[in-house]
Amino acid sequence: ELWVDQHSQQMKNMNWADQYFDGFGRPNRLLITAKDGGNVLEMDKMTEILQIADDVRALVDESGKKFADVCLNLGNGCFNSGVL
Repeated sequence: ELWVDQHSQQMKNMNWADQYFDGFGRPNRLLITAKDGGNVLEMDKMTEILQIADDVRALVDESGKKFADVCLNLGNGCFNSGVL
């Protein structure tokens, strides 16, 4: 477990962000390129991309939190802008 000095600049930054940015979560993107340098829109590559998306949704951290527990939830589930 990482220990951070409670008086460090990192903690000051986090406290400031918590004060001014209410809520939890933020959108993130995973940028993917084809291993062979080819077109990611080819069926075999799209199948692999969709598997990666499923794998990310299935992740569970050491405390048991799932992707759905920590995703940016807009009231009707996790925000998903699609795989493209």
